Amino acid sequence: GVRASMQLSRFDVSATYFRGFRSEPTMSARLEPAGAPGQMLLQPILSYDRVNVLGLDFSGVIGDVVLRGEAAYTIADTPGDAAATGSDSLQAVLGGEYLIPGGPRTVLQAIYDYSAPTQVSDSSSSLKFMTALLYEPTNRTQVEVGWVQSLDGSGLFKPSLTYSFADGVRGEAVGYVFYGGAGTEFGDFRENSQLRLSLVYDF
Repeated sequence: GVRASMQLSRFDVSATYFRGFRSEPTMSARLEPAGAPGQMLLQPILSYDRVNVLGLDFSGVIGDVVLRGEAAYTIADTPGDAAATGSDSLQAVLGGEYLIPGGPRTVLQAIYDYSAPTQVSDSSSSLKFMTALLYEPTNRTQVEVGWVQSLDGSGLFKPSLTYSFADGVRGEAVGYVFYGGAGTEFGDFRENSQLRLSLVYDF
């Protein structure tokens, strides 16, 4: 990989090129003869496809607002049947961060995902918005609220509370609330909504 950076006025801008392998495997299958004549077994195959990734990112400050953005276009580089390889894809994030005087740090982001069509599937895309609030009312207490809303009407709401009882000892309460209709980006995870309570001890 190679990365080049430069400063443009109030912004730092970088461009990146990477050649390597996908971190997640793509799946295909093939038929193999079984022990008995005429019988075949469907054998799944997991492969880590080689890819080329072009990336661009920036960060800068306008007044009291920190602006950040990044995008990466992944180009599949595996010959053969498209059913056995990953498709080209684009991921992009654009957001801003602002510290409300005496209040929480506020983060707003727009997240876009796109997958190119293949011989066996159509193209797909999604756009969602994320809001995060981080607030420390005392030096022992930290409150975080995260909300992700997809344009398909589904989303995730995540509140959390952390309290430090002593150095290295803290309690945490985190909630995950998924909502939306069947077949939506987050709606299919509605049954995974949960509340987690934990006591963490560092040693």
